[in-house]
Amino acid sequence: MNLRRVIALTPPERIFAEIGRITTVRMHLTDLSGTSRDVIVRVLGNLTGPLPARQVRVEADQTVEVDVEVSIPHGMPPGQHNFLFEVVDRDTGSVLESLETSVDVQHTKALRMHMSPASIRRRRRGRVRLIVRNHDEETQHLRLRAEPDDSETEVKLELDELSIRPGEVVRVSAKVKSKAFYFGK
Repeated sequence: MNLRRVIALTPPERIFAEIGRITTVRMHLTDLSGTSRDVIVRVLGNLTGPLPARQVRVEADQTVEVDVEVSIPHGMPPGQHNFLFEVVDRDTGSVLESLETSVDVQHTKALRMHMSPASIRRRRRGRVRLIVRNHDEETQHLRLRAEPDDSETEVKLELDELSIRPGEVVRVSAKVKSKAFYFGK
């Protein structure tokens, strides 16, 4: 059994990915054996199905950059998720290196939302505005849905579907009905 590593795979320090998009991850492959070889770099366990593997030629004692695609499905919750990257020798089919690394899955960076006013106190009903800003260079299409924390609260949005052009700010009115809060919000 050969315990000596022949290839080193170095991922970036942090990998950020957005829900519903394909993210390109640039990794470095370094030959440690002194032998040139063709390798395949692949991602295992991707929830959207298999992604195309990348074939790369690594010269003896050299380092090459390889771009690998990671796809984040719409149902994946934001947070840290582990992905397994493998380097396979193209001639023999043996796994030369496998590396599990964490991908920070985020909501889209393009949209920012906040409520105005942020809370309603000492009333049974009130009006609020949901303010949505698109910081992206492409139009974003949204489906809005309000989910109250308790069964006594009712939220009715003016719109349930929305298209926001690049750089646009949209205000969506909403009516809130709830039991009166004297403490808290």
